[in-house]
Amino acid sequence: MKKIVIIAAMNEEMQEIRNIMKDVSIKKIFDIDVYEGKINGKDCVLALGGVGKVNAARSTQILIDMYEVEFVINVGSARRFR
Repeated sequence: MKKIVIIAAMNEEMQEIRNIMKDVSIKKIFDIDVYEGKINGKDCVLALGGVGKVNAARSTQILIDMYEVEFVINVGSARRFR
């Protein structure tokens, strides 16, 4: 069954999404904690990707390799201070 993959940049963002997930189980894939569950009846996978393009790309590719993915949602915003 295809899953919606949600990748959060920061732990705070991930926890807010985790709070609305139902029927959650946790797996560790490589060094990533992956939460499998449902949001509004849809099968979802949630993971903390980390900040930056490289971390997001790495996490996304790992989850694409491990799951049959319907689509990917990348959650997070950043502000760079100088």
